[in-house]
Amino acid sequence: MGTWGTGINSNDTAADVINTCREVYSFLSPEDANKKIMEVFSEILSYDQDDDELANFWYALANWQWEHGVLTEKNKLTVLNMLKTNRGMDLWLEEGNKSDIKKRKEVLNKLYLKLISPMPLTALPKAILKKPKHKIGDIIIFQTVDLNIDKENFAWHIDSISKSKYFKNSKYNSVEKNSVEFDAHKKYLAIICVGIETEPYSKYSIDLLHSHSIYAFYDYCEKEKPTIEKLKKCGFLPATYSKFCPNQKGFIHKLFLSEIDWTYTFTTIDPFSLNRSQVQNFEKLNSINEKERFDKLIAQKGYSNHSIGIFTLNESFQSFFREKLRFSMFDILIDNLLDGKSRNPELLSPKEYNDMIL
Repeated sequence: MGTWGTGINSNDTAADVINTCREVYSFLSPEDANKKIMEVFSEILSYDQDDDELANFWYALANWQWEHGVLTEKNKLTVLNMLKTNRGMDLWLEEGNKSDIKKRKEVLNKLYLKLISPMPLTALPKAILKKPKHKIGDIIIFQTVDLNIDKENFAWHIDSISKSKYFKNSKYNSVEKNSVEFDAHKKYLAIICVGIETEPYSKYSIDLLHSHSIYAFYDYCEKEKPTIEKLKKCGFLPATYSKFCPNQKGFIHKLFLSEIDWTYTFTTIDPFSLNRSQVQNFEKLNSINEKERFDKLIAQKGYSNHSIGIFTLNESFQSFFREKLRFSMFDILIDNLLDGKSRNPELLSPKEYNDMIL
């Protein structure tokens, strides 16, 4: 248990309680949400009554529920009884810091007075589901900003290739920095929406789903704005995809790599607005035929179709164009799906990767 202050919410347990409350109370009734909280923290609830972590749980829960107008009478009585007997003081008493002991007692007293005062009206968070930004077949053509007006000069600029550990041939893993440079400022690029992907809004619900548009990057970066006819002759760029699995306690560890593959699709939460995307203009077209062409090309190659979750448009540009640049350094053309015989360099299996880093 991590503790960084004497406040009710100044510890890891309280942070977990608050985050869980925000989540479950946004889509469950107050009664069902309270039950779910008890299920989620059942291990802590089984602790001895003198345990500080148990006190941290109850104090954070009662505080959050009171502030949102949903504190149950049962929970209130439980916490008031704990406060009357100074539960949650052991850590400070053991350390013997008189100032902290005084502050902690004041915090607990304030919580007691708060809980016996009239509770505010119910005001619960609401579940806000993400919706797709584009329809399948939408082609977004955009021109990047000029270097002279770009406050973050690196946005559309690649000046080094990061090392990788995912390739069977070690030469692709040992690329030296500053060995290649690529400038995409004031050039046109294009992406196409090739699908819609869903993910659970909460791990505690299977019914509520976020939906995201899935895109593929055209192998196009030129000063001339492309037409659909020109894009129909272009391929699509890949990036390496790696998936890490959580261990039993939910923490991601580098040894739990479960999948490595090439992928041609990505997601973005980029708002596609001129002032936030570092582009000068957007133009949207639509061609279902282009989406079907992409599906056919990738199906013929058998690459993974897992999408990479990337936060901004220029970050996704970096990921996909970096791979193309990596192999240009070895005079190898990356597989943009147009050549039926070409394949991207072979990647390690998850077992080979895990064995290598042990």
